[in-house]
Amino acid sequence: MKFFKPVLRIILLSVVVSSFLLFLVCGEEKPVNPYNANLVFYQIDYDLDGQITKDSSNGSVVLTFDTSTDILYFNLVVDDNWVIQNIPAISYEWAGERQERFLIFDLGVENGIDVTEIEYTFSLTKDVINVQPDKSQTTDVGDYNVIFYSGLPEEPIFNFKFNTMVGGIVKDYSLQDEKFPNQQCEKNECVPTAVSNSLKYLNNMYNLGLTDDQMSIATMKKATRWNNGCGDDWWSIKDGYMKSNNYPINTEKIEGDQTTMFDRAKTAIEEGKDVEMCLSGHCVAVVGITKTGEYTYSVDIAHDNQQGVGPGEDEKKCPKGGTVIETITYDSRTNKFTGGGKYINGKKFKFFVVESKE
Repeated sequence: MKFFKPVLRIILLSVVVSSFLLFLVCGEEKPVNPYNANLVFYQIDYDLDGQITKDSSNGSVVLTFDTSTDILYFNLVVDDNWVIQNIPAISYEWAGERQERFLIFDLGVENGIDVTEIEYTFSLTKDVINVQPDKSQTTDVGDYNVIFYSGLPEEPIFNFKFNTMVGGIVKDYSLQDEKFPNQQCEKNECVPTAVSNSLKYLNNMYNLGLTDDQMSIATMKKATRWNNGCGDDWWSIKDGYMKSNNYPINTEKIEGDQTTMFDRAKTAIEEGKDVEMCLSGHCVAVVGITKTGEYTYSVDIAHDNQQGVGPGEDEKKCPKGGTVIETITYDSRTNKFTGGGKYINGKKFKFFVVESKE
């Protein structure tokens, strides 16, 4: 016994010291989720110009996090697939204490397979990461209805392969300074709705004195000669309407090569103007452009991806009536978007329209 007691004391002392040191180290560690990020997942059911896909291969995530002065990067791994990589998540000053982004990704299943649960992990950090996070959580997956009817010519094809969304280190960015209106719309109404949202933004920003009727979707349907959609010359028609009716608004179409146009659109946002972006079959209001490389951009768009459905009609599948700030990416070398589901993913960029006060 005389031999074993000192050894036992040493072992016990080592355990106590190790536990104390571990406590100190853990006490100094940064929180695992310093921005209080919350993720809600859905599997998308599509109605695309009447083409119905139930239980599609696309999932969506609603990312909510605390406002921060840091430039943050969002990463998401779903069932071992690193589906969202280093996408910038920059806080809008007008959004208050919590920020929200809507992103679409590949679930890794075939259409028609009902996904009710996934295993995932994520990170929201101040730095880009080069190794995917280890998966560690399981969560339920709800249903989300995307109802989209094309509002511009060149009817889009809805079967493009969904690629991983890849961002990168932020080079430069521009965000709208004021809260951007985001109204619900009916089918095919993306153009007049984007214009109406933009007018409301400029009116709030500069106290232009425009009436609700002057800025309404119904009036903008007249201004753009909407007829179950608009032609690519809608911006010119709208400009003529506004000049004839004494709107204090200037309208400009940005032309040139794709990289030049995205940089000019980013500059227009910096100058307090608003920007609408047209791609194959769709038009959206742009609330933020982030440059992540010489040819690559992350774009935040405001639009309604549940056309014709209000938030009270199906709370489970249409929790907000589809009005979202959605993040997509663009590569000017390929002139294609990634993200945004089958109504944006793989589509080609067409042009920007910039509106500003006179």
